[in-house]
Amino acid sequence: MNWKYIGIFLFVLWLLLTTTKFSNLSNQSYFSYKRAYFGRLEWYKNFRNWLLIAALLLIEIFAPLKTIFLMFFLAALLFMCLCFRNLKHRVGLPSVSLWLFLGNMILVALSGTVIFAL
Repeated sequence: MNWKYIGIFLFVLWLLLTTTKFSNLSNQSYFSYKRAYFGRLEWYKNFRNWLLIAALLLIEIFAPLKTIFLMFFLAALLFMCLCFRNLKHRVGLPSVSLWLFLGNMILVALSGTVIFAL
């Protein structure tokens, strides 16, 4: 059994769940990035958090370094697009969206540099 692919699948599943949570929360009057990423429950009671922990554990142990940075690159691109959408549609606080957008941009630049250097 190749655990690397199970970790990648779990990470992609977490990305899909988080993206749908972003979409659902952006329709509400109060938007919180903390709630969008990690949910309302405490971290050890939330299924999405355990899914992310299991995915990252499997990926870190079994996947090559280039695959790890590629997944960080794609996730940062996705979240950068979601933050830009929130900025454009004025969802949540603009300062928080801008900081997360810039943080994701830095992560895209750093992981892209590592991916193309390897």
